[in-house]
Amino acid sequence: MVAKLSAYSDRSAFMRRRELSHDQFEELQAIARRKLPREAQDDQDMVRGFPHPRTSVCGALAPDSAVIGADGREYRCGLQVGEVHRAVGRFGEAQKGEIFPDQAWWNTFDPTTLPTCSKCSFLPVCWGGCPKRHLDGSQTDIQSEGRFWRTNLPRLIAAGFDELPPPGFVYTEADQFRDGAPD
Repeated sequence: MVAKLSAYSDRSAFMRRRELSHDQFEELQAIARRKLPREAQDDQDMVRGFPHPRTSVCGALAPDSAVIGADGREYRCGLQVGEVHRAVGRFGEAQKGEIFPDQAWWNTFDPTTLPTCSKCSFLPVCWGGCPKRHLDGSQTDIQSEGRFWRTNLPRLIAAGFDELPPPGFVYTEADQFRDGAPD
């Protein structure tokens, strides 16, 4: 997917030398649409013109994702195999009385509606990170994901231009959560 990087704060002004104008960016998008074969155009995750997180962050979010454990239970995430309470079905027929409450969670997971992710300016990059962390409610892991991106995103952006960010540059929580800290 062609994406435009922008220097959205004075702290990231070092990117402005490489920032494209709106017209330049539209030109690049048009070239990509013309030159890339249809199957290589990365818009399969687009819904009404917006990126859609369902199939772009984790294989467990794909509608046909399944991992069958030795216990015959179906799991969405390979890291959950053996966690019986996390099963979303059973290979073959479910046993009488078996219920799978996590199945609905996986089918409706959307980081754009989460308290932390919905306020995060990095959301298009990470799509909330590992969905299992959200299902487990692991705030420590979710906060760690944010720290990872605050530290590494400047380096990754600069590397795209064969450059380095200023020494010690990292984004702050205020940069990440421009509308205030997450809930």
